[in-house]
Amino acid sequence: MEQDRYLIERYPWLYPYPNDDGMLLDALPSGWRDLILDLCADLRVLLDKYNLVDKYRVAEAKEKWFMLRWYDYLTDGSEMPQDVVDLVMRYEEQSQYVCMLCGGFKSPTEPCCTYCMAIYY
Repeated sequence: MEQDRYLIERYPWLYPYPNDDGMLLDALPSGWRDLILDLCADLRVLLDKYNLVDKYRVAEAKEKWFMLRWYDYLTDGSEMPQDVVDLVMRYEEQSQYVCMLCGGFKSPTEPCCTYCMAIYY
């Protein structure tokens, strides 16, 4: 609980619906947790630079075709800074090499690493 409180304070976009019971992070594959937290840390730096932390939201984050898909926007309707767009794209591309189940290395054409594939499939 204490870690969740810290994450919500540091990365408010992870808790998009205050009346909801969960964080965005909880809805994503657990193997991507470290990757997503790294993305959030890097996002925070850029959003602080542009003074956009309070305006930044994630409309949806999900797995699609074995990759992270991160759909974000600014609440004032302004254009997202290009370096924020580039950062998100880098993490989305990186996710295709991270096992959704354990966080280990995987082939971009497989849903998970060979170890998890043997156990779960």
